[in-house]
Amino acid sequence: MDEHTPTGPARAHRRGRTMIICTAVAVTLGLAGAGAVLAVTPGGDADAATGPKPTTAVVERKSVDRTVTSRGTLGYDSRGPVTAQRGGTVTAPPVPGTVLTPGATLLRIDDRPVTVFRGALPSWRPFAAGMAKGPDVRQLEQALRDAGFDPGFVDEEFTAVTGAAVERWQKSLGAPQSGTIALGDVLFMPDDLRVGSTTLTAGATIAAGDEVATLATGTRAVAATITPEQRSSVHAGGTATVTLPDGKAVPAKIRSVGQPEQPEEDETGSPRVPITLALDDDAAAGDASDVDVRVDIATPGIRDALVVPVEAVLATGHDTYGVQVLTGTTVRTKTVELGESAAGSVAVTKGLRAGERVVVPR
Repeated sequence: MDEHTPTGPARAHRRGRTMIICTAVAVTLGLAGAGAVLAVTPGGDADAATGPKPTTAVVERKSVDRTVTSRGTLGYDSRGPVTAQRGGTVTAPPVPGTVLTPGATLLRIDDRPVTVFRGALPSWRPFAAGMAKGPDVRQLEQALRDAGFDPGFVDEEFTAVTGAAVERWQKSLGAPQSGTIALGDVLFMPDDLRVGSTTLTAGATIAAGDEVATLATGTRAVAATITPEQRSSVHAGGTATVTLPDGKAVPAKIRSVGQPEQPEEDETGSPRVPITLALDDDAAAGDASDVDVRVDIATPGIRDALVVPVEAVLATGHDTYGVQVLTGTTVRTKTVELGESAAGSVAVTKGLRAGERVVVPR
């Protein structure tokens, strides 16, 4: 059984365990050819005193997690694309990795900068004296004040004082001091983002509405996938471990679990479920970005049950199982009923007691 596959009630999944149990049987039977460890006596007992002491494991009551392992990519959390609000010739394209704080330049079009201002509302019209009042004017005036260009009283009206503040800002950029702002000369962003990627090069011609770059947050995230069968045991808020290319393991939490997605038309394979994870300590990943990582997710497996190594379980008949129990120097086969399996262990729901020692084939 794939330890990553969710399981249900013991009875419903005995057939699913046959593959695991048969492996144990194959290992046990393989010992006969090399000299049996135990001499089986009539009645199903074996005398351990006539040969080497068998390898055993103690029957314990405990919980065992099942681990879902996947491959993923560590990168900065995507916020999607950003588009141009005016067309022209790109004279300075966006630079990947640039953090777009207020006052930063995203790119230059016709050698005019597209400057970042703080604000939640996107621009939808130019700013000039006589324009209708609106919340976008208040946002602009607040952004000018935050940048050190006092527009007077911050309200929804573009006044002569507002225009004068715009002129001082334009002078600081070395731009013509018109006192007006054309649509597309400023980009309002609600928080600091970074340039993720761009396909633009200097000299490219763009139109309003064209994508100029992708944006990402300043915090990294891991994008990975799991199978639809694993989705029922993987939940937002669950814990995981992300292993970096240098072998460093970083704790993480699952941030979101998506819906199954079919492969792209040019890809083959089964549906996959996208998940995202956030590192508990982003600094622990150093400068790593856009790198492949391994994701190990601990999911519920065996809970508060008597547990033995799966190799200790023998197939004793059709859909029946047993284990060999060592008591003193005597080995006796006991019939057992099995429950869930996980991480190389299997729960025994009937037939054993805690503290007994079961034989594990070498």
